[in-house]
Amino acid sequence: MSLSVRAWFGLGILAVVMGLLIFVPAGTVRYWQAWLYLAVFFGAGALTLYLIRYDRELPAFPCSHGPDPDVPHPHHRLAH
Repeated sequence: MSLSVRAWFGLGILAVVMGLLIFVPAGTVRYWQAWLYLAVFFGAGALTLYLIRYDRELPAFPCSHGPDPDVPHPHHRLAH
């Protein structure tokens, strides 16, 4: 099973578990705040998985572009 399939499967399982943890104690599925929370949470997760699949360089960008070693960190100036 590919990494993408496992990631989508894991997101689906997480959605079911979170839905159960929210709606079972509430005793109803007519809880619009919970639906909104789940939509925002899993919308962001689905967007992340989509970007990982179709723009492979995007997730690696923050890792490969760290702080510039020639520019001193602001906190280092306070110590001197």
